[in-house]
Amino acid sequence: MVPAELRCGACGYATCAEFLNATQALRRDSAELEFAGPQCNLRDIDLGIAVGSAAKTAALLSVDCRCQTRVAVAARKLAIIEADVAVALSLSLTHKNVGFERVMPSIDYDALDYAPTNTLPVAATTGILQGGARHRQQPRRSPKAR
Repeated sequence: MVPAELRCGACGYATCAEFLNATQALRRDSAELEFAGPQCNLRDIDLGIAVGSAAKTAALLSVDCRCQTRVAVAARKLAIIEADVAVALSLSLTHKNVGFERVMPSIDYDALDYAPTNTLPVAATTGILQGGARHRQQPRRSPKAR
């Protein structure tokens, strides 16, 4: 990870070189985790903007797109990519969203044999609920008329 020499201080260090030197051991120790870090905040923001733009472009082109960190972690662990932080974009050009659409089971609701609950909705005969709230069916009255 090589941050830009912006000296923004978002990471808590005065310069990018200071950040890299101070966090080198932490990045080495975190190499086996999902993502290596700590990271340059501006680089993470840039990655988020790029991923959001790519997802929006895919949506405008009617391509189903999902941003997934777990797929990116798997690619990193399998050495398919060499990156400290990554986000995967899964794209689908099928007529259905394969990740989220499920076939609804056909149910004949008229044939279901459920035991009756033997309960009916209960309302106050006055149309006024406890605490002064009113039933929706009752017309509104001004506070002066009460």
